[in-house]
Amino acid sequence: MPEVISVREFIDETHEDYKSPTTSSFTTKMASCRNTVNNIEEALDSDRAVLQKMKKAAKAKHTSGQDHISHLETYITSMEKLAVNFTNNGEEELAASFNKFAEFSKELLTPMKNLLQSMYHNLNFFLDSLVKGDLKEVKGDLKKPFDRSWKDYESKL
Repeated sequence: MPEVISVREFIDETHEDYKSPTTSSFTTKMASCRNTVNNIEEALDSDRAVLQKMKKAAKAKHTSGQDHISHLETYITSMEKLAVNFTNNGEEELAASFNKFAEFSKELLTPMKNLLQSMYHNLNFFLDSLVKGDLKEVKGDLKKPFDRSWKDYESKL
C-alpha cells in the first residue's frame, strides 16, 4: 500500500513539477496523493458517523431528562396532595413538612430544567451544524476533483 504524502511534500513536488516538468518525479508520487485523499475521505466518513451517534445520544439524553423532570413534577404534585390530606386530617406539622419538601423540590427542579434545556440547545445546535452543514457537503467531494485532475495531468503527459 502506498504511503501517504504530507502537504509540505505535495507542495514541494508540485513546485518542482511546475518548474521543470521533464525532470519531475511528480508522477511517482501520484499513488501517494491518491492514498492520502482516500485516507482523508475515510477519516471524514468515520467522523461523520461518530457525530451522528453523538447527536442521537444527546437527543436521547434530553428525552430521558424530560421524562425525569416529568416524574419529579408528578412526585411534587403528590407531596402537595399529601400535605392537603394531612391538613384536612388535622396533622399540621406533617402537612407543613410535606409542603416545605415540595417547595424545596420545586427549587431544585428549576435549575435542572435550565441545565437540560441549555445542554440540548448548545450541544444539538453544534452537532446539527456539523452533521447537516459542514460535513454533509464533503461526502465524496475530495475524490472526484482529485481523480479529474489526475486524468487531466496524465493526458497532458
